[in-house]
Amino acid sequence: MSTDTLPAVHSSGALAIQPDQDNWTPEQRAVLTQLGVQGDCPTAVLVGYLHLCQRRGLDPFLKQVYLVGRNQKQRDGSYRTVYTPQTGIDGFRVLAQRAARRTGIEYEYEYEDTIWFAPDGSRHEVWLWDKPPAAAKVTVLKNGKRFSGVALYSAYVDTDREGKPKNRWKADPAGMTAKCAEAQALRKAFPEDLGDLYTDDEMAHLHDDEVNESAARTLRQATANGSQHADEDPKLATAVVMASNQELHSLAKLMDAKGVTDKLAYLHKVFPEEVFSSAADLTAEQAQQVTEALNRGDHLDPEQQEPDEPQEDAAQPSAAEPAAEPASEAEPAPAPPAPEQPQKRPVGAANRTTLTKLNTLFGEAGVSDDARFMWLAQNCNVEVTSTVQLIAAKADEAIRKLEPEVQARCDDLKMRIVTVWTDLGGTRDELTPAVCWWVNANTRRRNKPPVTQIGQVSNVHLDAFLKALSAGPGNGQVTPEHFRQATAP
Repeated sequence: MSTDTLPAVHSSGALAIQPDQDNWTPEQRAVLTQLGVQGDCPTAVLVGYLHLCQRRGLDPFLKQVYLVGRNQKQRDGSYRTVYTPQTGIDGFRVLAQRAARRTGIEYEYEYEDTIWFAPDGSRHEVWLWDKPPAAAKVTVLKNGKRFSGVALYSAYVDTDREGKPKNRWKADPAGMTAKCAEAQALRKAFPEDLGDLYTDDEMAHLHDDEVNESAARTLRQATANGSQHADEDPKLATAVVMASNQELHSLAKLMDAKGVTDKLAYLHKVFPEEVFSSAADLTAEQAQQVTEALNRGDHLDPEQQEPDEPQEDAAQPSAAEPAAEPASEAEPAPAPPAPEQPQKRPVGAANRTTLTKLNTLFGEAGVSDDARFMWLAQNCNVEVTSTVQLIAAKADEAIRKLEPEVQARCDDLKMRIVTVWTDLGGTRDELTPAVCWWVNANTRRRNKPPVTQIGQVSNVHLDAFLKALSAGPGNGQVTPEHFRQATAP
């Protein structure tokens, strides 16, 4: 039995979430408002949030799961609140306890003592200093096996516009870092129950577009299996299902084919009562409705309408009309249309070397192609649709701000690799040769010499190696034993 089918925590009372409930009651909605969910929250998000609570068996009124509102900048420079669901660490613990109880005494779990790391690498069982730790490690023991999570403070700290820690990260940096490490460890110990969930503490530092995409994945995952239980619970048959990535991709291609340049504005024309931050906010039903509206030509400008097919005899002159006389030989032929000019780069534009370095740093920092322009808007106060449009000063500013993110991600990846490698029975002495061996054997180096040191390995390749370590048998997994066999004399 999965936690997805467990009832909500409360079974009675005005705030109890019932299995057959398809919308929030007035009493529940009033409490959600007190918890920060205002009246501008879209109906589809509220319904999806309710279904997430039902499927996960989590109680939002006990702060096991949250609907977090963040201000997002709009095209006109104004801001509006965008809501995304996030699980609290208490929700993680509830799900882990239920998973443990599910199989009785044969399925136990407990914690080892939390370990904090100072910047010099020294280990501490208690953090007594005012300055934040460099990292924290939490280990969950399940049926005698160890599942460790390591969180770097620099990778998770939530900061203000000036880069200073804020909220709980300012008051309790050690505790917040330990919470992030605990969430990692619980995910490893209970992948079937927690594999697609992240806590609000882990998500706080992310940019809005990354948070929204993660939340959209969570809502889609939470509702993906609804049809399997439709016979048992008819309400699940009508539960909100978010549009899949494939549906959104097909919709974007159709919009391009119809000449829709402002896609968000078009969504608002189709659904004037809804508020969308991106196409990821669409439900599957809404995506279908937008597709049908596009195919009908609804809300399209006249120049965006596809021309009617010409009649076969349209080129023939009418019998009642004389044929047009041929043009005079002295009359010059019309000049061909001028070729379209390529987009001009701004004055003081960044050169190719700078842009290449910038795009490389985006990849090393883990910022996706779709998220780069949002990152530039938030961190460099510049709105572009291509890095080619950046002036040199803004490109240099972006590089300066990306470099610490790249280093923080590198440190985080290395710490996680060490944890997983040692959990699999590997030694630290084997690790650097193993990483170099795997990278040289499994990545394209473009005629570059083989790597021999961990410092020569990019974050992209470190991330790929970590995924290979964490993969299941038969799915490309690499283990210390694989390395030993491959390098044995």
